[in-house]
Amino acid sequence: MIKTYTCRFIFEEDFDYKDLAPVFPDIFKYVLNENGHFQSDEDLETREMYIELNMQDILANRKPEGYNRRGRFRMIFPIDKKEFYIKGSANKQADIKRIGGTIDNLLSTTNICHTLKYGYTVDCLKNSKGAFTLMDNNSEVVFPTTYEFGKILRANIRIRKTKKNSVFGYMMNDKFHPLTPASESSKSIEKYIEIIDDISFGFCKLDPKKKD
Repeated sequence: MIKTYTCRFIFEEDFDYKDLAPVFPDIFKYVLNENGHFQSDEDLETREMYIELNMQDILANRKPEGYNRRGRFRMIFPIDKKEFYIKGSANKQADIKRIGGTIDNLLSTTNICHTLKYGYTVDCLKNSKGAFTLMDNNSEVVFPTTYEFGKILRANIRIRKTKKNSVFGYMMNDKFHPLTPASESSKSIEKYIEIIDDISFGFCKLDPKKKD
């Protein structure tokens, strides 16, 4: 299962987009290089055009467009948040951590105060969507959802329906861990689980011929 990984660069309240001006071209070129986009001499004009369009917004202290073209990594500036994040789909979290570390070093060459956080999506096991609700501290979580690496999730799971010959649980490190409700009537499970990079919740079919 392919996960979506992110590294977020969160700025202080007094941050202005124009503060990115000295370092933004280097960050942008780095993302393009990781994607293998516009690297030839023939692509130089196109690459500079993308940088210039973003720099026009930054110098005017506006949210820049970033880079959201199809590729391994995307650079996204969300609306109404003083941050940007790199989003990548990969089989290993090592890639996004390497990307995050490099950009963090580039930002550190300026006086921009920022916080780096890593996150990834938590998905359902195949064919499990809609069969249960995962609550984080009694707030419903919609799948797929994003969590920070190493976060301890209070999984208050409410099962809406039971599937025949299956058991509810989570898959981690390619191993299925069953979760059982405290009682048949409650259909609710509470457990503290450390979020890591390959966890998925849902139902797993049981082999009726297999004995425990």
